[in-house]
Amino acid sequence: MFKQGECVRIKQGVNDPDYPEIDLSGWQGRIVSYEGKEADGELYTLAWDSISLKALDEDVILDAIEEEIDYTLISLYEHDLEKAEARDTEKDVELAIAELDEEFFWSDLGEQGGRIREVLNTAKSKSEADMLKAWEKHLKSKLKFPVQVIYVGESTGPFKEGAKFNLLGIDSISEIMGLMGTAKLDKGNSVVPLCDLDVEIEGDDTESMYDYCIWYANH
Repeated sequence: MFKQGECVRIKQGVNDPDYPEIDLSGWQGRIVSYEGKEADGELYTLAWDSISLKALDEDVILDAIEEEIDYTLISLYEHDLEKAEARDTEKDVELAIAELDEEFFWSDLGEQGGRIREVLNTAKSKSEADMLKAWEKHLKSKLKFPVQVIYVGESTGPFKEGAKFNLLGIDSISEIMGLMGTAKLDKGNSVVPLCDLDVEIEGDDTESMYDYCIWYANH
């Protein structure tokens, strides 16, 4: 009945087969493939449109990621579907998936990923500048300066790989290197990227520093 790429709408009264408490009435998607005839009817796999993707429950996405299931797809029977007019474009779908992938990327890191997401959720927008401002505010509230650190970046200027010194505080934000801190060196203070630092002595107050470095290296 349905062809690949055709837009379909979920009929009234149809619930998610994996999450019966979720009512899918009116949700839409595009047919990806015909899976064949089963005891309960003709089975199709469809890809959610961008509006349905944005309506997905956070727990559903997290469960799918944990189980390594594609949360952008769902399989439903022919009698649960009806033809519909597209309400977005495939480009809209790509953008919605990219946004969700970015938002939930950190889920694979367990508790640390959860902490990173909490910081990012405080940002005014997903721009680089706003995310860095969110990290700056977070680190200033968590770190007890001075913090003993080890320089793990490439040797340059006054900084040598493996050098140990105190980080006195967060100095500024660089569009290229991210958060910049004030380092106390033998020959005076200097500015250093936080992404090039490792905390020498672990403690509850320095956990956030690790989180920032992981985020910066992977975002």
